[in-house]
Amino acid sequence: MLKNKLAILKEYINKNLKKGFIKKLTLRARALVLFILKKDKELQLVINYYKLNNIIVKDKYSILLLVKLNNKLKRAKFFTKLN
Repeated sequence: MLKNKLAILKEYINKNLKKGFIKKLTLRARALVLFILKKDKELQLVINYYKLNNIIVKDKYSILLLVKLNNKLKRAKFFTKLN
């Protein structure tokens, strides 16, 4: 059973690395990987990102863009709507 789980995990990682959905990191943080037995006796891979999401620094860049946009719009005198 352990070899089966390891094969499923390797297949998942390789497939998603090729697609670009995931990438290799040098971070020491980890996510919990579980296998759940489905009704048809097949193993389903489940990844718990809860603790990993808590340590990731949130991106604050988008708020800065909104402030800059707001400052530019304050100086505008005419607004147009393009279809």
